[in-house]
Amino acid sequence: MLTDNREIILMGAEKDQYGRSVVEVFAMTDTPGLEVGVNGEMILAGMAHYYERYKRSCPENAHRYDFLEQEAISNKGGVWANGDLGLAQAEVGVITLSIAKIETVRTNSH
Repeated sequence: MLTDNREIILMGAEKDQYGRSVVEVFAMTDTPGLEVGVNGEMILAGMAHYYERYKRSCPENAHRYDFLEQEAISNKGGVWANGDLGLAQAEVGVITLSIAKIETVRTNSH
């Protein structure tokens, strides 16, 4: 898994309608200073949906996330495996990323 035994960085300061934090999740790699964007990987795999209404929480990656979702739809990945039904499934489902240990938390300011 992308986050196993990795230092995790959370970026974002926005809350959704239920009071949950909307964040970008990055997992550090074995290469110093190099991180993997967990959000993008999950979107590309069809395991998460990009909500444009939260793009303020990820201004540097919003266009990338939109592109990755279009790729997942084209590739019929994850929830998109059933074509248009994927959107309904993504809207109903809630993706939860469980992180056992958080080493670093930083927020971006708006």
